[in-house]
Amino acid sequence: MEDFHIEKVVEEIGIEIEDIIILYEEYFKEMEENILLMKELVKTKNYQALQHVVHNIKGMSINLSVKGVYDKAHELDLLLKKNLVKESSIYINEIINLYCIARKMIKKSCFENSLIK
Repeated sequence: MEDFHIEKVVEEIGIEIEDIIILYEEYFKEMEENILLMKELVKTKNYQALQHVVHNIKGMSINLSVKGVYDKAHELDLLLKKNLVKESSIYINEIINLYCIARKMIKKSCFENSLIK
């Protein structure tokens, strides 16, 4: 995953940096909930619901320039659409790992700009 620069996101989205921070904080909260939900849906083999959650993750991630998470969620979404569910857990773990990296980079970028704690 390449370096994250919040200034680029502010420029791309075109809203105030304080508003971007609020969006990222909401993204973090929703991702934490979605991670728990994905794990549960795989355990119960509810792959249709899993696809909806993954689709939501894709949308949130691409809108906030969290490309690594988007890319892996997109790959899983394509597999689920083809009913290829065998490796769902592997993809979910990769999404989680990419999310953790992205969150750390986003927070670091925000700290450097003294924006969030």
